[in-house]
Amino acid sequence: RLGLAGNRLRRLPESIGNCVKLEGLWAHGNVLGSLPTTIGKCAWLRHLMLAGNRLRALPDGLGDLDALEELSVPGNRLSAVPETVVGCVSLRALDLHGNALERLPDAMGARCRSLEDVSVQGNNLRSIPDSFCDARRLKRLNVAENALEALPTRLGDAAMLTQLWVYANPRLRAIPRSLAANVSLRQIWAEGCALDESDGSDGSDGRTRRRRRAGRRRRYRDDALGRQGRLRRRA
Repeated sequence: RLGLAGNRLRRLPESIGNCVKLEGLWAHGNVLGSLPTTIGKCAWLRHLMLAGNRLRALPDGLGDLDALEELSVPGNRLSAVPETVVGCVSLRALDLHGNALERLPDAMGARCRSLEDVSVQGNNLRSIPDSFCDARRLKRLNVAENALEALPTRLGDAAMLTQLWVYANPRLRAIPRSLAANVSLRQIWAEGCALDESDGSDGSDGRTRRRRRAGRRRRYRDDALGRQGRLRRRA
């Protein structure tokens, strides 16, 4: 294991790829602007901790780390995650909060089948890949403080999901109905959103309810006017 946290490192040597039996790299709290492209050769790497650096991108070789279980890169400057990350088939914990991400790889939920904890809080995400619905081991999903407009309608199919954070998404108007059928789900935090009565699919259910309410109001009004007319005639 290699512990380099809390220094002033601007880069790591390309020769780190020669450390083929390295199991853990703790390099958080530095000023790293990039990672060596050879990091993908560290075949035994299980923990990669890079919080609080200046990373703008992650190397494509990251997807070669099929033993990687924990990837922690919060508080950096990432705008994207390489599509190759779906090759990290052993990944259990992914922490990317506090970056500038606009999207996640489409196949992440389906290909990273060991995922249990995902935190992408505090980014610029407008949507979550539908593949997260097929993440059978996913337990905790934190997508708070983004720009989400909707959640996948089948999110409730993530059968082991116990906690969901979606608060502070001011454009999010609905929680998928499928979550109501998820017997594992214990907690949802959805403060500071724009929730209405829609089920999150296409808004039609919310429109239907609004039309029904308007119809009831018209009937109440007509009934009231009819009663007033009858009273006048009796008078």
